Amino acid sequence: MREIVNALLYQARAGCQWRYLPHDLPPKSAVYYYFAKWRDDGTVETVHELLRCQAREMHRRREDPTAIRDGLPDGAGRHERAEGDDRAGSGQEEPGPEERDCH
Repeated sequence: MREIVNALLYQARAGCQWRYLPHDLPPKSAVYYYFAKWRDDGTVETVHELLRCQAREMHRRREDPTAIRDGLPDGAGRHERAEGDDRAGSGQEEPGPEERDCH
């Protein structure tokens, strides 16, 4: 299974056609089978969301990027802007526990 994931990561990074996957990876039919299965059942989206959340937490950032959140109408984002919240800062503010719902 690890080789299937390696092949999917290679294809995503290289942007190559399925038929051009290196020969030391599993056959393209097997790789595409799992890609399509995981795409259709929501696994790809779930993994992407979890990895995005982990990366943002590692860098001590809020779950939702400020640029996206600020472009929404009032109350449409996941988090309300706290009074005195400085958006012109470095973006390195520590998120509170209520903002960490990536689990």
